[in-house]
Amino acid sequence: MTIQEKTNLQIINKAKNVAQRDVIILPADKKSEAQLQAEFFQSTGIWCSRLERIELEYLINECDFSVQKVYRVRQAGFLKWDKDLNRLNINYSKFFNYFMFLIFVLVSLIFSWAATEIMDTYKIHKWPDNLIILLSLITYGLLIYPLARYGIEPTRHIDDLAVALKKRYS
Repeated sequence: MTIQEKTNLQIINKAKNVAQRDVIILPADKKSEAQLQAEFFQSTGIWCSRLERIELEYLINECDFSVQKVYRVRQAGFLKWDKDLNRLNINYSKFFNYFMFLIFVLVSLIFSWAATEIMDTYKIHKWPDNLIILLSLITYGLLIYPLARYGIEPTRHIDDLAVALKKRYS
């Protein structure tokens, strides 16, 4: 008996001049698994199995992780469903995090060096010629954005997710 049915019975039992046989309690609308999956996909952008959906809903609803955090960590491939254990696993090594920061620093240094070399070689110190430097900085931004979004940013949430999953499965 659900909480709603118990509440309805309590109301009926307290009612005066109403016989319990005169009241019909209809069961609450239960959604099919397909409807639940479609709603989850629509609200999160994640399409997954039923068991994985339940675990991801636990992380989002019970552990207060935002949909965006869970989505990004899963999209980066760090949060995967283990079919053998029927649970979520974090597939991540600290080496990856350090490697992404190293790439970030190297790309930053290369573009800084290239910009100064171009300015020095062509004696660029006035506006129309600075367009070359502006284009190189735009290219730098276009290269750094995917690195930060898919490589560095999802790794910030992994430790918190690992603690939440450890509590869930222990």
